[in-house]
Amino acid sequence: MFKTEKLLVETTVPKLIDIFNVQENNIFFEVSGLFGIPDVVLNNGSIIAIEFKLSNWKGALIQAFRYKSFADQAYVFLDDDYIHRALNHIEMFESYDIGLSSVNIDGEVINFYTPNNNTVYTHSIREKALSMLS
Repeated sequence: MFKTEKLLVETTVPKLIDIFNVQENNIFFEVSGLFGIPDVVLNNGSIIAIEFKLSNWKGALIQAFRYKSFADQAYVFLDDDYIHRALNHIEMFESYDIGLSSVNIDGEVINFYTPNNNTVYTHSIREKALSMLS
């Protein structure tokens, strides 16, 4: 459905404002210097890291798990055409407590799993994230 990951992200970002109750100036893209480079990081009082993928749910799950080192919640957002592959393994998302959502071409987001608030793994990276995202 989406031709590029960039288009998937651009289509989804306006919806993130409402879904996560975040202001536009608290949405950050390709944040480097943390553990991995999340596609999007939100700061709404909590830090939420999101990995977007067109179809590679396994790679996205691994990346999102890394983000738990600094984020309160980590999510994977997939193209709606490929979400069924991840849903066949939703127990992995639940087990690792990584959120799972899909996005269709109209930007509609469907959430399949909402993670709990995480106890971050690495406080030094968390502090760095907080200073970068303020």
